[in-house]
Amino acid sequence: MLFNIDTDMGNTVGGWLVLDNPSDIPVFRFSVAGRQDLIFKSNVFRRDLQDIGIHTTGMAGFHIDEQIVPDLSSLSEFVLREATTGLPLYARYNPDRHLAQKLIIIDTGLLPQMRSMHLLMDFFAIRYPMIERFSLETVSSVLGRNFFQSVVVSGDVNWIRLSDTIEKSGFKAITLLRDPFEEMAEKFIFLKRIADHPPSASSMPLIEKYNVLLPLVKDMDFGNPKSVLSSLRGLTREQRRLLRSPVTYAFGASPDEELQRRNVSIALDNLAKLNLVGIRPRFEQYVASASYLLGAPIFAGVELKFLPFTGDLAATLAGIGIACDLLDEDIALYSFVREAVEAAIENNFNVQPSEDVIRGGIA
Repeated sequence: MLFNIDTDMGNTVGGWLVLDNPSDIPVFRFSVAGRQDLIFKSNVFRRDLQDIGIHTTGMAGFHIDEQIVPDLSSLSEFVLREATTGLPLYARYNPDRHLAQKLIIIDTGLLPQMRSMHLLMDFFAIRYPMIERFSLETVSSVLGRNFFQSVVVSGDVNWIRLSDTIEKSGFKAITLLRDPFEEMAEKFIFLKRIADHPPSASSMPLIEKYNVLLPLVKDMDFGNPKSVLSSLRGLTREQRRLLRSPVTYAFGASPDEELQRRNVSIALDNLAKLNLVGIRPRFEQYVASASYLLGAPIFAGVELKFLPFTGDLAATLAGIGIACDLLDEDIALYSFVREAVEAAIENNFNVQPSEDVIRGGIA
């Protein structure tokens, strides 16, 4: 999807949306808390979109005024979404409740800390959790919207592919890294639950990219190292690619590139460009630096949760050569980052939050 918000003048809101099929006429959902949603089709012909070939017919624009929403000018908050997918297109910024900030949280994990994300996202008007659910075109459109005043994006994005858009749009970028074996262990545990107890159809798109791993974990006995090893020996090419050093892929390589050790150095250089890099063992300091960076306690009251048996399975994986090979680059990357963060905290954090701490000590 491609979209843009042209204006919010208080009593009018306008823009356009082009769906994946450029001949489709988009349908919008206008939501206000405590009210029934208003659903309407495109009501503005956009010749400019037709002329440049983005939309077949040009019926892709929208115009909302007080004939459609009588109290539009007095609404402090509302959300406009694409009706079928629920993708937020715009939400009105409420200065009494929202931060005037653009934030992207790059997270390569399968299982986000849902409670912490929910608490954090309440600080922002427009929210895009698990952005990797959407196409690259849609993600680029989300990240490229200069009109947004208050927006948070989280998920697995490729820095090399999208860093220019992120930086030009004024996003502050942060990430929290963890031990690679813990990340792999939690991924396996969660996917085994999915394999044993399939969720509702509406939830499946959230983990669609990991479906290829379900056969791998279905018969894996986490308490038996030989069972874990046996499953890993049977990895397909696609499964191996999905498990291969995801953090190094996110920050140090393009998605179709074959990883090499040099990508670790590239990832370190790119991590140094972020506004904040933290590690889970130093979550308290990460929270303090995030609050300083954004001027608000966005992680207040958040405690990290671990799935049962994560630590034990991580220890098992650390003793299996195949798992070590799969995570080779991430193991090296995490070691460098951990050392840098620890050094930055030791040298600076007890005095005052400094730029080195905010950048994770990697700069």
